[in-house]
Amino acid sequence: MIDTGAEISVCPKGDADNSSLSDMVLHAANGSTIKTYGSSNIDLNFGLRRKMEWSFVRAEVPYSIFGADALVHFDLLPHLKDKRLIDNTTGLFAQGHLAPAIVHGISIVDPSHPLAHILQKHSQVFNSQAATSTRATNVFHSLPTTGDPIAQRARRLTPEKLKAVKQQFAKWREEGICRPSDSPWASPIHIVPKKTPGEFRVCGDYRKLNSVTKPNRYPVPNLHDFTSILDGNKVFSTLDLYQAFHQIPMAPDDVQKTALITPIGLFEFLFMPFGLRNASQTFQKYVKEALGDLPFLFVYIDDVLVASQDEEQHLKHLEIVLDRLDKYGLRLNLEKCVFAQPEVNFLSHKVSQFGYSPLNDKVQAILDFPQPTTIDELRRYLGLLNFYRSFIKHAAHLLAPLNALIVGAKKKDSTPILWSNAADRAFQESKQALANATLLSYPRENAKPRLVTDASTIAAGAALEQETDTGWKPLGFFSKKFTSGQRKYALYDLEFTAIFLAIKYFHSYLKGSEFDVLCDHKPLQYAFVQSPEQVPLVRQRQLSFISQYTTRIKYLPGKDNPVADALSRIDTGSLSLQDAGCVDAFALPTDISIKLLAEAQSADEELPLILDNPDFDLKLRRLEWLDRSNKVFHIYCDVGDEIIRPYIPKSLRQEAISIVHNLSHDGPGATNKLIHRKFVWPSMSKDVKQFCKVCIPCQQNKISRHNKLVPAKFDLPDQRFSHVHIDILRSMRAMAILML
Repeated sequence: MIDTGAEISVCPKGDADNSSLSDMVLHAANGSTIKTYGSSNIDLNFGLRRKMEWSFVRAEVPYSIFGADALVHFDLLPHLKDKRLIDNTTGLFAQGHLAPAIVHGISIVDPSHPLAHILQKHSQVFNSQAATSTRATNVFHSLPTTGDPIAQRARRLTPEKLKAVKQQFAKWREEGICRPSDSPWASPIHIVPKKTPGEFRVCGDYRKLNSVTKPNRYPVPNLHDFTSILDGNKVFSTLDLYQAFHQIPMAPDDVQKTALITPIGLFEFLFMPFGLRNASQTFQKYVKEALGDLPFLFVYIDDVLVASQDEEQHLKHLEIVLDRLDKYGLRLNLEKCVFAQPEVNFLSHKVSQFGYSPLNDKVQAILDFPQPTTIDELRRYLGLLNFYRSFIKHAAHLLAPLNALIVGAKKKDSTPILWSNAADRAFQESKQALANATLLSYPRENAKPRLVTDASTIAAGAALEQETDTGWKPLGFFSKKFTSGQRKYALYDLEFTAIFLAIKYFHSYLKGSEFDVLCDHKPLQYAFVQSPEQVPLVRQRQLSFISQYTTRIKYLPGKDNPVADALSRIDTGSLSLQDAGCVDAFALPTDISIKLLAEAQSADEELPLILDNPDFDLKLRRLEWLDRSNKVFHIYCDVGDEIIRPYIPKSLRQEAISIVHNLSHDGPGATNKLIHRKFVWPSMSKDVKQFCKVCIPCQQNKISRHNKLVPAKFDLPDQRFSHVHIDILRSMRAMAILML
């Protein structure tokens, strides 16, 4: 229903179920109101041979309104071109005429919107039908390729996917985005399910085309740099560009290279499709040209964040942005835009005047993440968590047990995970750490920064802070696990390496600023006054790098250090796993108890030989284990690697191999890999290989090739015919010769 300014609610007489049709109105751009005088029942006679009675609202309007709700109720279809009113019930039609009417203007913007006057003024920016219109400046996406055209076959589709492809390409053809093609290039399509059940997203699989496309090096900004414009701002808007890539036309000579082959034909794109190499760079360059000189916004491809200090300033900023978008022919998706709010969601972060933090739904997705069963699933979880790594204190130490499970793993490794108590606890604590993520502040111009660092034998940690009127506020956290070589450093060098790594990570914030480095290791205060000949080469290189940023290293007691890891150092002699922060740092299958392991180690004959031989490969140390009953057990473990691995005595080795191997009866290589992650003893690979060769289920269900028969040995006989030996092959050959 179209009216001249008022929302006239019309409901079919005696049919309350259809009252929702009265909500289908368009609002007049002038926002005027209409005086009404109640309602009247009127008999309609269109010559369609049936009775029609309707309740109309009597109002002061320059012309009569027959609404869409009445048309739906009586199943009438207006045919404007032929000037007919068609009755779908009887099949009859009534001939009419078109009368001119004065309409003040129709807008898709609700007049009650607080920014209606601005949005209606720039309604062309929200007109999605004009998204592929001619733009103010010439911009084209080109595809510089090498070699001959690449052509692939069409992929077969299920009926529901084929239906989605037909609908999508019909829509694209109607909008002028693509057209039928006879191109020598052909890339297949890729279909991805949407969140809405039964709906699919159709895009091109341009991987082979991208492999022969020359790269465009135009920079796409770092996602987290949006915080640079937010300090001191209180009002925010987020703008989403409508089908962003489809607003950029393809270079005429490269249109044929975009061809997609489908079961319904070959189509090429006149506007830039999704999935092409350099597409993000082309669009970022054009948007940068349109909006890049405005200091109050941040553009990341098709997402725009506008930030202002108050509402009055924000309205001016929006006017400027909408003018620019209209000038450059860019269109917005009104449904996804958010205007003038104190808190918005931008690039998976919650943004407000107080700081930014992870989105609640993203955090909940991580909290609901099921425990991974394979290395590939664990990598997926760690990748999801690492996106918000800067919000989590001591992330490297917290995730160390999980990262240890993927050391040396292959790409897309489906090897089952043997979960330890430490890994399980790290999995749960990492979720909780993100749920309690710290609200980070925005970088403030001319604010004094400081870097607070600390180190343990496992990882380095740091926090970048800036001074505000209410004290020191965090800008970000950093943590990194030391390499196997770095873990051999002395305590002094570990702490100094933590400073070096932290400055290297935060260098974009610290470069050109005067700042202090605070640590809880007092001797580091004098790092820059040492004699060069007394400084190792590694430390000299670190000193040279750090001196380019600052020479002010100050002492901060551990109790006042907000980023102290509080990790004890692994020292010589007896060490408590609880004190070292490594409770359950190694995992034993439940079939082997700590008590049994301690007793077997004390009775093992090889263990004293290993301990007495300093040149032996295994570096075992005696650790204390405190069980739930507070009983202490002493266990020898190898602590020279990234994880603590218990020494398995000879009496338990077959059982340890059996527990791991029987999970899926992997081959010697895979079983050996799993065993090395959990346990340690001399000649492990040899024992594992021998165990797998004699495994009965493996022999019954696997085909072994290249088996070599070991000749049997027998004593020389001392009399005739005491031993008879027959060579079957040679005997058969002799019989064949005789037969010839």
